[in-house]
Amino acid sequence: MSNPHLPAIRSIIRGYLVDFLRQTEEQIVPCNILDGKLDTSAQRAYWEKQPSAKFWSAAGSGVFHSAFSYNKLCEFAAAQRSVAWSALANIVKTSAEKFKEMHLEAFPGVEPQASVLNDHQKVLQIAIRHERPQRPGLPRAS
Repeated sequence: MSNPHLPAIRSIIRGYLVDFLRQTEEQIVPCNILDGKLDTSAQRAYWEKQPSAKFWSAAGSGVFHSAFSYNKLCEFAAAQRSVAWSALANIVKTSAEKFKEMHLEAFPGVEPQASVLNDHQKVLQIAIRHERPQRPGLPRAS
């Protein structure tokens, strides 16, 4: 059986990969490191010294992509927000890992910048603001 949601999931993954490529090409200092495995104090200090507009220019597209992806996943999960959030976290993590692997093979010696701001409150605020309104059901014939 084919999964009817597969094209949308591929689109979500593709959006992250495109943003990771943009961040790498523009040599953007990471806004977030997955799982806290790296010492982020240097990155945090860098962004704290920058104007807010510069930060949002670097992180905004990933945050908006996350918000819209979250809304799409909520549709798939029949509005079970925790399921959608967990799925999105797994997609981001897997996309970042795959990007780093593929990027190092294609561009040896270039540091990949696979980073998405992990501020779930900000993502959820944006998602709620742009959530599609539920369409009312059609009236039933009597």
